[in-house]
Amino acid sequence: MAQVMAFFLLPSRSITSSFSISPRAWFRCSSSTPDFIRPPGPVASWTRDEYNAYRRWRYATDADYRQARIQAACEFSKNDPVWREKKIKLWTGWNLAHPEVRAARDQRLKERYADDPEYRESALLQRGKERHANDAEFRETKLQRNKERYANDPEYREALRQRKAERYADPAYREASARRSKDRYANDPVYRENVKQRTRERYLRKKADQDTSSPQETPDLQKT
Repeated sequence: MAQVMAFFLLPSRSITSSFSISPRAWFRCSSSTPDFIRPPGPVASWTRDEYNAYRRWRYATDADYRQARIQAACEFSKNDPVWREKKIKLWTGWNLAHPEVRAARDQRLKERYADDPEYRESALLQRGKERHANDAEFRETKLQRNKERYANDPEYREALRQRKAERYADPAYREASARRSKDRYANDPVYRENVKQRTRERYLRKKADQDTSSPQETPDLQKT
């Protein structure tokens, strides 16, 4: 690490004497990476731009510092929605204006996506929800694919049934699901017609099963 000696006149005051100017020596140190050169003097004497450059350099090179800042940001975002919105706008604009920062951030997200199963599952779920809400073609394709898988994959079918049974064991979920179905039945003609059709088919299927399972009467030969 290269060091260059530099002298600066800084104000100082002793306990017994009045205010005076005395020379003090500070080291101007270049960091191990050429991206950041430490300004002279203590941190309190740095300009805003110098301190921001130091923070960006440390965030990019110090994993512990980066994790601490992420944790602090998460805590702030939980308790202060105004701060959260402000930071989201600031970070979005800053990243769009700096391709290198955006590339570094994308690389970190790729590494986290590859190494963190919980983050990967959360990202897939969020991305799927957004695309499902905004892309009708994607929604229809996914619905058709799920129908085919449900018809041809016994393990998938059993897993869905098990998951549905676990959800319906919760009274709150059961009540919310019934309310959603009722609202959709009242406002969606296609859904309403499909429900009627399924009800008719279920009724006919149940009736056919009862007819085949009921014992047939055999004539009593002794009475004849």
